Amino acid sequence: MKNRDDILSDLQEILRGKYTAKSEFGESSRIYQDLNLRGMDAWEFLSMIFKKYDVEYNEFHFSDYFKGEYFSFADILNSIFNRKDTSKKELTLGHLSDVCFQGRWFEPKK
Repeated sequence: MKNRDDILSDLQEILRGKYTAKSEFGESSRIYQDLNLRGMDAWEFLSMIFKKYDVEYNEFHFSDYFKGEYFSFADILNSIFNRKDTSKKELTLGHLSDVCFQGRWFEPKK
């Protein structure tokens, strides 16, 4: 079984390879807000990770953390004025690493 740091490195490699062009991100990086993963890309990434690490995720509610594929007018304005979307809960790479290590979904600490 991999340790938490190995899992975090694995997540970073998967993201770099397919889902983000950003080169600098780490444990505190938020998957939706910082890495801009949304919609099907976010679901594909999480599904692959949950399967790879055999995570029980029945309590995970995707729509609490991610938006769909399409951009709203508010998304466009936020982008123009460089404002972050605060309408969704934050899911960091560090928390996802903890979830994978424990093998079950649990809410991030506030």
